[in-house]
Amino acid sequence: MPVVVSGSFAPGIRTALVSIPRANGKTMLAAALGLAEMFVGPPSAEVLIVASDQRQANITLKYARRMIELNPLLAERMQVYADRLYLPENDATLLPLPAEPGALHGHDPSLLIVDELHVVTEAVWEAVTSVTGKRTESLTLAISTPAS
Repeated sequence: MPVVVSGSFAPGIRTALVSIPRANGKTMLAAALGLAEMFVGPPSAEVLIVASDQRQANITLKYARRMIELNPLLAERMQVYADRLYLPENDATLLPLPAEPGALHGHDPSLLIVDELHVVTEAVWEAVTSVTGKRTESLTLAISTPAS
């Protein structure tokens, strides 16, 4: 995975696709990358996790929440809510959202992770890529299974 991370987060990269076969931890990877962005990303980092529906997006939140629970140092720094994570020391937020264009408006993500790109419509992709252009540096990262 180091090449995946270093390549996706390289300077000047605004959009990246990581293709991993089923049952190899894509959602867990999304949770870990989202947490990392909260701690080492820019001030007021906003991490959006976009999935086919709210239930699927919440699975990524569940994994991130569990990672925090298992690490006492993270647990004492992070505020865990039912619908999001918040890091007060740098005003960072992780928010799971459904793949609906209306749900994506009004955000300013430093990292936007699209879980399973093949379920995203053209309208959703357009909304995703338009909201990430607000910051001088932001990344849209699609993590998906290989195309058939």
